[in-house]
Amino acid sequence: MPPPPIKWWLQPDTVKDLGLSETQVTQLNDSAIAGRKAEIELRAQTELSQVELDALMDRDPLDLKATEAAIDRFVQLHANFEKQRMLGLLHMRHILTKEQYLKLQQRFMERMATPKGRTDD
Repeated sequence: MPPPPIKWWLQPDTVKDLGLSETQVTQLNDSAIAGRKAEIELRAQTELSQVELDALMDRDPLDLKATEAAIDRFVQLHANFEKQRMLGLLHMRHILTKEQYLKLQQRFMERMATPKGRTDD
């Protein structure tokens, strides 16, 4: 399940509905900041490796060994980026109780089912 919108844990109605403690809000915020920083670094490294790979692919004659190594580096960095995203979800799940997590999932599914801009109020 993808996470709800960024900083959902700071929305007063969500905090109240889930029964989040101040400690949980702080932990979720700290985890999100750390995760975001890591994702930014990994994204930058991945993009730089793409530039290097592109340059190697444009060479004539092609250096097969160097290009294969660049491909390996690019694929590994991309995998690390995806792993970091999943670790963020894992940390969120670890901070929340099972009941809070299930309620959050329900809120997310309800939000996804509601057309944008439409409210029942």
